[in-house]
Amino acid sequence: MDEIRSAVEKYNSFGYRLFMDTPLFGRVLKLRNKAFRKKILLVNLRDSAINAHMERAFVRAASAERGAALDVFHAFEHDYSFAGTGNPTGFRIKYSGMDNLRSFAGLTDYSAIILLDLPYRDEELPAWLWFAFRAAGKKHFIANDNLMAKGSIFAMDMAEKLKVFSAFGTATVVDQHDFKQWGRFGKPGKFINRALAVDCEYYRPAPVKPGGYVFSFGRADRDYAPLMEAAARFPKGLKLKICTDLPVKVPPGLLGRAEVLFCPPANGRMRELIAGAALVVLPVRTTPPNPGAGLLSALLSMAMGQVTVARGNPVVAGYLSDGEDSFLYKELTPAAISACVGRALALNPAARDRVRAAAREKARRRFDLNSFAASYLKDLVKR
Repeated sequence: MDEIRSAVEKYNSFGYRLFMDTPLFGRVLKLRNKAFRKKILLVNLRDSAINAHMERAFVRAASAERGAALDVFHAFEHDYSFAGTGNPTGFRIKYSGMDNLRSFAGLTDYSAIILLDLPYRDEELPAWLWFAFRAAGKKHFIANDNLMAKGSIFAMDMAEKLKVFSAFGTATVVDQHDFKQWGRFGKPGKFINRALAVDCEYYRPAPVKPGGYVFSFGRADRDYAPLMEAAARFPKGLKLKICTDLPVKVPPGLLGRAEVLFCPPANGRMRELIAGAALVVLPVRTTPPNPGAGLLSALLSMAMGQVTVARGNPVVAGYLSDGEDSFLYKELTPAAISACVGRALALNPAARDRVRAAAREKARRRFDLNSFAASYLKDLVKR
C-alpha cells in the first residue's frame, strides 16, 4: 500500500502530460484500483478559491478514510499555494479537452461522481455536461458558491435549459438558498441542505498582535462608500484597509488614512491582513438571490479568531450571534457601521479574547469545510 501511495504522489507531482498514456501509468492505476474498495471522482471545474478549499477538504477526508480513493478532475491553472496537501489515494487530472477527459474517466469504475458547483466558463460546460449525463457511476451535486440569477452566465443558463439536476441522485445546496430557487435546474433524486462553511485548517488564528487598522474585503454585494464615511469617525490613528477588485475611491478627507488594495481572494496575503487587523468590518447589501451575502467572509474572519462586524439579518443571525462571537449592524449606513465599530473597539482585553475564542470555536464546530467533507465522503463510502 505504501508503494502505491508513493507512486500516486509521484504521478501527481509530475502531472498527466508526462506519462498518463504510458504503460507505467496504467500499471499504477490498476494496482491502485485493486487496493481500494471504493473509488470516487470529484469534478471541480470552477476555478475559484472556495472550490479549491472544498477540493482540499475532500482530499484530506479521503486520506483519512480507509478503503476509499479520491480522484480529482479539475480546471485550475494553479494550486492556490496549498503546499503539503498531496493526495496519496488518488490522481489529480488537469482538464485539457474532451479526449483527455474521456480517456481518463473510462479507466476506473467509480462508485460515485461528485460535481462541484455549476460551471462559469463556457469552455468548461461540455466537460461538465459529459460528466453529468454520460459518465458511468452515480452522480451527486454539491453547491459551494453563489447561485447566479438567470441571464448572468451562459453556462448556467444552459444547465437550466437541460435540467441537469435530473441526472443527479442528490443535490446538496447551501441553506441560504431554498430548494425552489435551485429547482429551476431540474429535480434530483433528493435535495439536501448544508450550512455554509470555510476551511478552518487553512484559516486559523495567527500569533500576530492586532494592528492599527480596520480591514474589509470582498466584492459580492459590497458597498464601500458607507464604510469610507464611517472611517472618518474612527478613533484617531486607526486606519482603514480595503481589499477588493471593485472600483473604490478614497475621499480627499481620508487620504493617508484609507488604502485600497487589490487582493485576489486566494492570495495568502489575505490571512496576514485579517490576522493583523484591529477588527474586520464587512459593508454588505442584502439583495436577492443572495440573502446571506458576506457570510462566507464573516466566517473566514471568525475562523481566524478575529473580531468581526457584519450586516445582520435573519439569515446572518442563524450563523452569527451579536455581542457573543461578532457584532451586527442593521442598516448599511455610516452611522450604524460607526456605532457597531465603536461597540467592538470598546471591549476590554479579556472581553475581546472571549469574543475571539467564541468566534473561532463556532466556526470550527459548526461551519468547518473539513468536517462537512469528511461526513459527506463517509456517507458515500457506506453506500
